[in-house]
Amino acid sequence: MPNITDCNGNAISDSTDIAEEMEDDFNHNGIADDCDPDTNLCVRHGGNCLDQWRAYASRPDTSYFVARHKWNGTVLIRYTVPPGTHAIRLEAVQSGSEDSVLILSSVATGGSYTFSWDKRGIAEASPLPPGRYSLRLTIGTKEYSSKVGWR
Repeated sequence: MPNITDCNGNAISDSTDIAEEMEDDFNHNGIADDCDPDTNLCVRHGGNCLDQWRAYASRPDTSYFVARHKWNGTVLIRYTVPPGTHAIRLEAVQSGSEDSVLILSSVATGGSYTFSWDKRGIAEASPLPPGRYSLRLTIGTKEYSSKVGWR
C-alpha cells in the first residue's frame, strides 16, 4: 500500500504535488484526490472520478487531459479527442527548459484514450531524468497541458 505522504510514489511529498498542481485536492484535506478515501469527492466535484472524464469525447469544442504519476513508476495519461479526425501530438517539457521530447504523434478519431507512459520519448532509449515536467497535448490547433514530476 502506498505511503499516504507520497501516495503516487514519485518521491515528491503529496503536499508538494498538490502545491505545484501535479495532483488535485478538491476537498482541501491535504490528501491527493487519487488517494483520498473520501467517497463523496466524486459526487461533490464531478471531476476526475471513475469514467466521468470520458464524457468530454462528445464535446466538439474541448478535450479532457490529465497525467498522473502512478505508484508503479509509470505516468497514467488520459485524454479525449472531439468528434472527427484530428492530429495528436504529446510532448514533455522539463521545467526550466524549452526543449521538448516527443511522446506521441498520431492521427486519432473522436473518443477517449488512456495509456501508461514509461517516461521515454519516441526516440529515447532511456527514461527522462527526474524532475518536473509539463506535458503538452495538441489536438488539431488546441493545446492542453498537465504537470507531472518525479525524483
